[in-house]
Amino acid sequence: MNNRKIILYILFLFFCGITPVLISYLTIGNPQNRYIHIENFRYGKEPSTIYCNRGDTLHLTFSSRDTGHSFFLEEFDIDVKVNPSNNRVLQFKASNPSLPPLIKEEVIIIAEHPGILNYFISKSNFRCHVWCGPMHAFEHGKLIIAPNTLLNFGIGLLLGIIIIGLMRNFYSTNKSSFSVGSQTKTEIDIFKKFSFLKTIITKNWFQPLLMILAAIILYVILLITIFGTQMSGRNLGVILIWTFWIFLLAAIFIPLGGRVWCTICPLPMVGEFLQRRSITRVRAGTTNGYRNEFFGLNLTWPEKLNNGWLR
Repeated sequence: MNNRKIILYILFLFFCGITPVLISYLTIGNPQNRYIHIENFRYGKEPSTIYCNRGDTLHLTFSSRDTGHSFFLEEFDIDVKVNPSNNRVLQFKASNPSLPPLIKEEVIIIAEHPGILNYFISKSNFRCHVWCGPMHAFEHGKLIIAPNTLLNFGIGLLLGIIIIGLMRNFYSTNKSSFSVGSQTKTEIDIFKKFSFLKTIITKNWFQPLLMILAAIILYVILLITIFGTQMSGRNLGVILIWTFWIFLLAAIFIPLGGRVWCTICPLPMVGEFLQRRSITRVRAGTTNGYRNEFFGLNLTWPEKLNNGWLR
């Protein structure tokens, strides 16, 4: 693929991504006032999701069904303390909670962010910062501000990638029908280029070692999650799973490695070790006879399978 085609593909993808963004901004309505009452309880908030448009003015009032709660919205620098015996609330600054609070019956927020962030941040999470019980970490919700620039751009970009893929597939199919074998793809054998890599990967202990290490890490993370702080935003286990691992899985392992990431997955580890009655070696016996020696059953596969896809 020459540089000219690459530039054209990039321009086409940018066009596909920016088109739904422009459409969403052109079709959005004018800013308006929205009056929203938020009821706090163990362990949630109602409504749990607030939808609005950029520039809308949100008039928030609060109440509590049971005990003290708070409405912590860090992006807008507010931490509202809610008392079950009073409709008035204390509004603290999230960035500096040592400052004296404001006593209010209504908290007013303008749904927009400063500068260029206003066009990229579309979802903010609000949560409770007053301990109210063992399931306190589940008391949270979302403030969604439309239009969602990144989501719209991502959807357009995805459609653009699909279109380019279909076009290239159609072009290569038609071209191969007229010139079969005229071109050969340049392939790189990683094992030949890095011989030590083949030596390591083909060892019986390679995958079990990765799975055991992953199991130890998962075990430590579970301990941190269970016995660590109840504040989900500050719990290291929650952060490692939902911020670090999910990002690696969605952005790197699956798109670039396919199912290679399954190599280290510790979840089926115990079952696999029991099935072959070993950690590093293959289960005793041959597979040509299609026999199942698990726990001494020593049964043959059904003849219908032997004559079919198993051969």
